[in-house]
Amino acid sequence: MNKIIFKTPLSAISKSITSWHKGLQYADVLESAKQRIMIVAIVLFLGFVMIAIRLGNLMLFIETNDESLKKTDGFQILRRNIVDQNNEILATNIITASAYVNPKQLLDVDDAAQKISSILNNISAPELKKKFESDKNFIWLARHISPKLQKDLNDLGLPGLYMYRDQTRVYPHSSLFSHITGMCGTDGDGLIGLEQLYDIELQQGADHLALSLDIRVQHVIRTELNDGIKEFSALGGNAIVMKVKTGEILGMVSLPDFDPHKPDLLNSDALFNKNTLGVYEPGSVFKILNFAIGLETGKANLNSMYDGSRPIKMGRFTISDFRGLGRVMTLTEAFLKSSNIASVKIAQDFGLKNQKEYMKRFGVLDKIFLELPELGRPIIPKDWREPSLMSVSYGYGVSQTPLQILTVVSSIINDGKKVTPTLLKRKNVVDETVESVISAKTSRIVRKLMRQVVLEGTAKKADVEGLSIFAKTGTVYKKDGKGYGKQQITTFIGGFPVEDPEIMMIVMLDDPKPTKESYGYAAAGWNAVKVARRIIERIAPMYATPNYVQNAVIFEEPQDAISDVKTINTSYKK
Repeated sequence: MNKIIFKTPLSAISKSITSWHKGLQYADVLESAKQRIMIVAIVLFLGFVMIAIRLGNLMLFIETNDESLKKTDGFQILRRNIVDQNNEILATNIITASAYVNPKQLLDVDDAAQKISSILNNISAPELKKKFESDKNFIWLARHISPKLQKDLNDLGLPGLYMYRDQTRVYPHSSLFSHITGMCGTDGDGLIGLEQLYDIELQQGADHLALSLDIRVQHVIRTELNDGIKEFSALGGNAIVMKVKTGEILGMVSLPDFDPHKPDLLNSDALFNKNTLGVYEPGSVFKILNFAIGLETGKANLNSMYDGSRPIKMGRFTISDFRGLGRVMTLTEAFLKSSNIASVKIAQDFGLKNQKEYMKRFGVLDKIFLELPELGRPIIPKDWREPSLMSVSYGYGVSQTPLQILTVVSSIINDGKKVTPTLLKRKNVVDETVESVISAKTSRIVRKLMRQVVLEGTAKKADVEGLSIFAKTGTVYKKDGKGYGKQQITTFIGGFPVEDPEIMMIVMLDDPKPTKESYGYAAAGWNAVKVARRIIERIAPMYATPNYVQNAVIFEEPQDAISDVKTINTSYKK
């Protein structure tokens, strides 16, 4: 039986509705697919962004992997200059270029090694190749290169070869201030001297580090000291010039010295600052302290008499005078002739307690301060009894740095007002509140005694017409491990003018030899004194006061060294 199908208007409408419904389903599927594609696209895009960022960071890491590079990258602010009191630059920075390689970016290691070695010259191609084949992604090629070398390397056009904008420390006067300024390493860190002590401060701010030093004085000291070392065939030498009233050091030289631009060529002798690190027995210059204690305690005066006719026995040792008078002598004669016998007797009169007390007051027992990391510590007797009382009185059995000796003596002659040394520029104002180590009267008597040493004694060769120089000399034998050997250290310590001291200085020579002019002698009066005189002659005009070049003072043999003076008119010859 056949199935009869009736077509009516309603069936057509139903078919249309069914088709429309299916269309909506397709549209939904399409829209859903679009959304999924969009999400995938966004995820992929973000993934590429993250990869790009990671690659960027990786590249940045590769180029700044080395710690020294990251540190020098902080050199956006130049290290501060170090200048002298007149703003002459002693240390400064200049912009340089440094070359480095990322071996992982080299296209041809053999080719790169060959080309770079042909320009650098100081390293072979095989050595470079070995470096380049390591796992490192950063290798310094050369630091602080010249503009020409920079151009030659850039012209190679090698991928993986880079130039870095760097800095280097420069010392315009080379070795002249080397023991004071010190030096910086390749990466700009202070290694020794002021560069080390003020390393952090020098990396901050823009102001210069202003020193008390005067380049003119420094140059004079080094020139004359170097000439003296050559003239007397000495092993080395050192000298300091200081302003008494402020403690400002105008010049300080230790020879041998070193070139701060060549740290790889340094040796221990050149690095050693004799002025601040070396400790030496001062010898007869220490009698200044001994006589000052005797005068201050009232156990000695200018009328005191001392018998120098017989040596003094100290256990198995005998204390005698070198070319002594061999008779009873006044205190002035004892100082003039540098009598060991009289010095011991003065110490015995004021005693062990006073000796220790005044040595402490003078600053002999403690480590002295200066703006340098290289500072020596004094050596004092462990068992300070009668034998030490005697030996210390003439400068044996105790060791000091030259800086400490100069500072102590400067305090004694500065009307007794304690001097504090400094390498930093100070305002030219005298601090009236400073501690006194002795009375002004004793100080003036000591200056009078030291003036006599220049007029009639061992420092006669230091006398300069028109300058009332006062001084004391010392000659000591160096210890050689078995006791005292044959080598000597000679010392001059003194200043000017005697009426009101402005400048003090110490000059020391290490094992100077006799010359024809010295008649076979090698004591301080024949060498250290001559060097000191030459320095004084050249620096005196720089620090002349209105009156002292017109008037020189000669002390008579007075009851009171303050009032009994005779003034003569002279003029200083430049």
